[in-house]
Amino acid sequence: MEIYTPEVILMKIIYTTFPNEKDAKEITKKLVEEKLIACGNIFPIKSFYYWENSLQEDEEYAAVLKTKDSVVDEAVERLKELHPYTAPAIIVFSAELKSENYAKWMDEVVKTD
Repeated sequence: MEIYTPEVILMKIIYTTFPNEKDAKEITKKLVEEKLIACGNIFPIKSFYYWENSLQEDEEYAAVLKTKDSVVDEAVERLKELHPYTAPAIIVFSAELKSENYAKWMDEVVKTD
């Protein structure tokens, strides 16, 4: 199923965080190798949150994972299996892609449904 049309190009963005660069890299690479995402970007962040009634401040790594609508559920399930956190933040955004060439490339590198 193609994700691009002359009018609208749709894709999904999965946002999540990891405790360290090693986990972020390994899991992002695994999702690319399994053809569940086309691309992943990771970067260091500072996070503030409550955990077990205590305010936490941590260095984490965020990941922006780009995929097709047709496999996003499978990608999210696999991410949950691989994720080291007990309660990972896994947030999915719908996005309109403005590059037809990128959409065609994504269709080639991400598995079909």
